[in-house]
Amino acid sequence: MEIVWVESDALRRCEGHGVNFFALRESRRDELVAALEGFDWLHGRPETVRIGICAPTADLDRRFLDDARVSIERFVREPGDLNSHVSDSIWAGING
Repeated sequence: MEIVWVESDALRRCEGHGVNFFALRESRRDELVAALEGFDWLHGRPETVRIGICAPTADLDRRFLDDARVSIERFVREPGDLNSHVSDSIWAGING
């Protein structure tokens, strides 16, 4: 499965089926980092999965987002407990 990252200055949460990934930091627990719509990645195993990720900002710098990509990609490729910590700094919230 190929993962395609789509960077956005105006990333929006998945409101239907999908996964929202949030930063786990003291002051910004609900800060959206990335979003993946649908569950084809989990049930259908498509050739390509598109994940929206926020563009770097002063709060979420390139280094943090690069680390987030690695953790989120591992989560998508090897899903375990879906509502869980993806890493020490990222949490996955499932919309089902």
